Amino acid sequence: MRDRPYTILLVEDDEDDYLLFSEAIAETSITHRVIWVRDGEAVMKQISEHPRPDLIILDLNMPAMDGRDVLRQIKSDPLLLSIPIIVMTTSGADEDIEFCYSMGANSYIKKPDSFSKLLNTVKLIGAYWLNVVELPRERYVNEGF
Repeated sequence: MRDRPYTILLVEDDEDDYLLFSEAIAETSITHRVIWVRDGEAVMKQISEHPRPDLIILDLNMPAMDGRDVLRQIKSDPLLLSIPIIVMTTSGADEDIEFCYSMGANSYIKKPDSFSKLLNTVKLIGAYWLNVVELPRERYVNEGF
């Protein structure tokens, strides 16, 4: 049984996309904590200085350190690799999809092109990742299990 809300780390450099995502979250039954960071360097800082997130929603194209580098770093770290990462980006390029899955992404979603589609996507993410699957508990991950 979960004794605390999940923490979702939203990695998105575009403030408008963040605001739309936040509005979609507000219109769903998702009551979990969402932390927003704007670039890959901020992701790595957030993860190193705070409890690990339960789920990461990651944009690929960002300044400073892009999502590909973030994905590569997280999935190569034994203490972080079990964090599920959903890539949500504007790219539908086969090479981006192949790369992300080869690096260990758990899902790849092309950003919806309307608010109603985004709302539906957010509902599906919440239903599946926050209600259906069992996410690893932090104490087991930190102990190396």
